[in-house]
Amino acid sequence: MKFDHVLLMGHGGPRKPDEVMPFLQAMTAGKNISVERLNTAARNYEMIGGASPYHDEVMRFAEHLEISHKDAGVDLPVFIGMKYWHPFFEDVLPEIRAKGHRKGLGIALNAFPGAVAGVGYRESLEAAKTSPELSVLHYDFLNSWYDRKLFIEAQAEEVLKTFKTIPEKERRVTPIIFSFHSLPVRTGRNYSEEANTASALVAKELGHAKWSVVYQSRSASAEEPWLGPDICEEIGSLSRSGEKRVVVVPLGFLCDHVEILYDLDHRARHAVEKGGMEYLRARTVIGHPKITQLLTELIAAEG
Repeated sequence: MKFDHVLLMGHGGPRKPDEVMPFLQAMTAGKNISVERLNTAARNYEMIGGASPYHDEVMRFAEHLEISHKDAGVDLPVFIGMKYWHPFFEDVLPEIRAKGHRKGLGIALNAFPGAVAGVGYRESLEAAKTSPELSVLHYDFLNSWYDRKLFIEAQAEEVLKTFKTIPEKERRVTPIIFSFHSLPVRTGRNYSEEANTASALVAKELGHAKWSVVYQSRSASAEEPWLGPDICEEIGSLSRSGEKRVVVVPLGFLCDHVEILYDLDHRARHAVEKGGMEYLRARTVIGHPKITQLLTELIAAEG
């Protein structure tokens, strides 16, 4: 194998209440965000227990991925580097170098290349390699897996688990809304196409005809057009159409964090219930064994 390690790249998340504000400050550095808005964002974390499960879910996934390679007879250590919180790229790269590794495969914790480009993981990784000691580290990147069979199957299987809570005769007429993090229209054209493609593939896997694509978590300070419709707009439309319930699928997200546990399970749920409907949500898929299998296979193909 031409790689001697894997680097999972993510945005990070606070693991306990006293990390929330430092995390938000790191994430918004240089963006002229007011203290009032930061306090509002911090209160959202209070609504989900004062922290994010993101870090722990990513750690478990890294462990599963490393074990999967060992089971296949491949010694390929898996490291984690985060853009906005510990372990930062600046922290993990010296560790990687000190252990003698030189050539890595970078994998963003998002299946959609259009979304990954908007976050700038690669740029952050390169910026962390400015010292001469770290210039010996080189990375290739796994770019796209949003339309891969195992990814689609994992998503569909989580939706089916949710459907089992609905009376069987009502499942086919229950609307599914596939939700994605919104981006500015000027940068999100490819991402929008990816979102529509993946949603159609999951719907086809389910044999379900009643579905739509929505976007969530738009920046409150956005002054330019962002991808839509917003999830709450679609919820309002479904309510006016007389729907009894809605199944929300966070297809654009691999694991739980504030944009799932607050933006969906609090904000979107409130809109659904205010509209007289039942709110149901499929689980995110990072813990699904087919995601570990998929990444194991993709890494092997790259190597």
